[in-house]
Amino acid sequence: MDVKVVVSRCEDYTETVARKTKKILPTIGRLLLISTFVEDGIRLLFNTADHASHFSETWGMNYNFAYFLTIVMMFNLLCGSLLVMLRFKVTESCAVLATTIFFQVVLYQLYGTYHLLGRNISILAALLLLVTENMLQKPKKYDPLPKDENDYDVTSVMLCCCRMFLNLMLCSMIHFDMSYRRLLLCVVSYAMMMAVWCGYKTRMISFMLSAWLLAYNIFLNDFWNRAVNSHVIRYDFFQTLSAVGGLLLLIHTGPGELSIDELKKKW
Repeated sequence: MDVKVVVSRCEDYTETVARKTKKILPTIGRLLLISTFVEDGIRLLFNTADHASHFSETWGMNYNFAYFLTIVMMFNLLCGSLLVMLRFKVTESCAVLATTIFFQVVLYQLYGTYHLLGRNISILAALLLLVTENMLQKPKKYDPLPKDENDYDVTSVMLCCCRMFLNLMLCSMIHFDMSYRRLLLCVVSYAMMMAVWCGYKTRMISFMLSAWLLAYNIFLNDFWNRAVNSHVIRYDFFQTLSAVGGLLLLIHTGPGELSIDELKKKW
């Protein structure tokens, strides 16, 4: 069968899935996206004293202040996630979650390696995509003036930024070596990521990436089968799950005007 025919059929199938699941797909995406915040909040809730001691010893701060700081982060994570699922004050809730991520990166010193920093940037991109998706749901105000074809909406710029940084989660999980299997894996993965970055066949590639990343996450971060470092693997599992949720939201929102898909329509 011709490759173009296969790609065309896959793209049509993805568009059909996106159209038929336009009511439930955003909910699933938001649920997966906030999973890492819920897990992190519950972890802080049941281990508040341990985390407060860690902050106190690492940064030399007062224990009572460190305990209060831990409580505030736990409250922000759980309440922010709840408000996101209820679709109430989504932008403000995402801002609170993003601020909490920033403080966690600093307090836990997660900026030391590219993998950890890239994953947190990917989570921030998923939050930005959630804000963009909420903005697209609001009815647009009527503008009596004609729009220049070179002017782009704020949401289009935000979607472009989300596409650029959302795939950093996958970059942090793939390690390059000279084995043929790993080399093939890297080539296919980075090819799909480049397509999403450029906004080419975005919905189809996002669907493939979300399925691939979900399967990769289940087999790689199976914390339920691990006895050693299970808490670290569980943290990676839910972070990757959030990236999958972001890709599902990207299927729902589309690539935006700053993409090859939209430019092809104008041509």
